Amino acid sequence: MTRPAHVPEHLVVDYDNLGDQRIDAVQEAARGWRSEKGSVVWSDHNGGYWIVMGADDLRRGLVETETFDSASRGIKMVEIAGRDPLIPNELDGTEHTKYRRLLNPFFAPRRMRLLEEQVRKAAQDLLAGIAPTGRCDVVSEYARPLASSMFLSLVDWPLEDRELLERLVTLQVNGIPGSTPEENLRIQTEALHELAAYCEHQVTSRRENPRDDLTTQLINATVDGEPVPQDRLVGMLPPMVAGGLDTTQSVTSQTIRHFAEHPALQDRLRDESTPITDVVEEALRYFAPVGPLRAAIQDTELAGTQIKAGDRLHFMSQLANRDPQEFGDPDELQLDRETNRHLAFGLGPHRCIGAALGRVVLAVALEEFHNAVPSYQLVSADSQLGAVWSMKTVVVEWDPARSPALVSTA
Repeated sequence: MTRPAHVPEHLVVDYDNLGDQRIDAVQEAARGWRSEKGSVVWSDHNGGYWIVMGADDLRRGLVETETFDSASRGIKMVEIAGRDPLIPNELDGTEHTKYRRLLNPFFAPRRMRLLEEQVRKAAQDLLAGIAPTGRCDVVSEYARPLASSMFLSLVDWPLEDRELLERLVTLQVNGIPGSTPEENLRIQTEALHELAAYCEHQVTSRRENPRDDLTTQLINATVDGEPVPQDRLVGMLPPMVAGGLDTTQSVTSQTIRHFAEHPALQDRLRDESTPITDVVEEALRYFAPVGPLRAAIQDTELAGTQIKAGDRLHFMSQLANRDPQEFGDPDELQLDRETNRHLAFGLGPHRCIGAALGRVVLAVALEEFHNAVPSYQLVSADSQLGAVWSMKTVVVEWDPARSPALVSTA
C-alpha cells in the first residue's frame, strides 16, 4: 500500500491482524508502542489503519458516530465485494437504530439469565466425560462446544452442524493466519458466502415449518410495520453466529489457560472467595477478544495524532483494556479489581448485543469447570490473531483420582 502522507514514520508499527502472530507477543509489543510512541500508532498491513490503544480514545471513538463511521468504510479489515451488509453491524444512523431495536429484546439480560440452567446442564454433560480422563484440550473439548451448543439451541439449528459452522466462522473472521492478503480474501469470501447460504437455508426452512425459536421470531418481526426483507433477515444471522460461536469460547479458553499457570486463582474460584461476577468482568478486561473497526468521516485528532477523513481505525479493546491511565497494574489479572470500566463489549450504539449471553456462558463455564476438575496444569497452548483473538489449543492436565466427582463417591 501507499502510506498516506500525513502518517509520521515514527508512528508506524509492525502489526498484522491477519498475520501469523501470537496474542502474548502483541500485548508485549503494545507495551513498547505505548511507552515509545503514544496510544495511537499506524499499521501498513491490510490497507493501512490506525491502532487506537487509549481507553478514553476508544470511548470517544465508539460514541462519536458523527465523526467515526462503523458502516461500509470502516467495518471490514478485508474487503469482500458483492455481498449484502451484515445487520446491524454495517448499518449506521436510523437504519441501525431500527434493526437494533428489533434485536435488543431477544438478548435482554433477563431473558439470557433464564438460559443459565440450560448452560449449566450442557457444561456438566461435557465435563462428565472430561473430568475422569485427566487431560483435555479446553478449546475443542469444552469451551467451543459449550458456546456453540448454546447458540444453536437459541436459534434451534441442528446441533450436528456445529463443526461446520465453527469452521466457517473461523475462516470468515480470521482467514488462515500467515496466508497472503489475496489468499485470505478468497478464503474469507468463500466462507462468508457459504455461511450466508446456510443462514438463508435456515430462514427458508423456518418459513415453511415455524417453531418457537429465535429464527422464527425474527421472521415474524416487523420493521416500520413491514416484515423484515429476506436479505436483511439473512444479514442478521452471520454476526450472531460469529459472536455466539467464537467470542465467548475465546475468553473462556484464555482464562483457563491463565489459571492453569496460576493455581492460586483456581483456588479462589473453587472456594468462592471472589464473586463470580468479579471474575467474569476481570476476565473480560484481560482477555477481550475483539476490537471494533471504524473509518473517520471527517478530519479529527486522537491523542494528539492527526486523523484524516477516510482513514480507517482499529479501536483495539484488547489493548485499551490494559491502558495504565485507566487500570492500575493493567498487566496483572486481579480478581478483586474494584473499578473495572473495561471495553470488552465496546460502547455506544454498536455495543455488543450479546453481552448478557456472553456473561452468563462465561460465568457458568468457569464455575462448572472448576467444580469438576481438580488443580490442573498447562501442558501446551497456542493462540492466533484475526478479527477475533483466540486460542487454537489449550491443553491442560490434572490427577483424575482427585476429580471431585470421583472423590465424592469414594
